[in-house]
Amino acid sequence: MIRKTWHKQTHRRKIWKTYSLTDKIWYYMKPFVVHLLMVWLEPLPVPTFLKAIYSACLIVFILFPVIYPTAIILAYYWVFQFIGERDFGIIFPKILDFRGYVNKVINTDPSGEYGEAVHYYCEQLKVMAATIASLVDYVRLASSAILGIG
Repeated sequence: MIRKTWHKQTHRRKIWKTYSLTDKIWYYMKPFVVHLLMVWLEPLPVPTFLKAIYSACLIVFILFPVIYPTAIILAYYWVFQFIGERDFGIIFPKILDFRGYVNKVINTDPSGEYGEAVHYYCEQLKVMAATIASLVDYVRLASSAILGIG
C-alpha cells in the first residue's frame, strides 16, 4: 500500500498543480498514518510499550511539517523579545512574555513548592498509561477471539 502511494506519478500530472499545500502534505504523510494504524492492529505478542514508543516517533515525523515552522517562529520571537527588552526597554505583557515563561519552567525547583504537584501528576500519568496499555491489549485480545484474527 505504501508503494502505491509514493510511487504514483501524481506530481507530474496536471492535477498536482491544483492541490493546495495541505493536500500535498497529506498526500505524502498518508502512508505514515496508514502504517501507524497497522502497527496498532498487529497481534498481541508485540508489547504495547514498544508500540507506544514507535508511534510517538512516527507521530513526531508525521507532524514535522507543523513542528519545524513553529519552532522557527518561536526562536525568532525569542530573539525579537530579547533584543526588545535589552536594547529598547520594551516590557512585554505577561501573556506575551515567552522568555520569562521558559525561564520559569526551566528554573522551577522540583523539590520546592511544586514538588508534590509534579510528583502526583507523574504518578497519575503512569496510572493512565498503564490503563490505556491494558485496555488496548484487552480490546485486541477480545477482537481476535471474537473475529478469529490471529
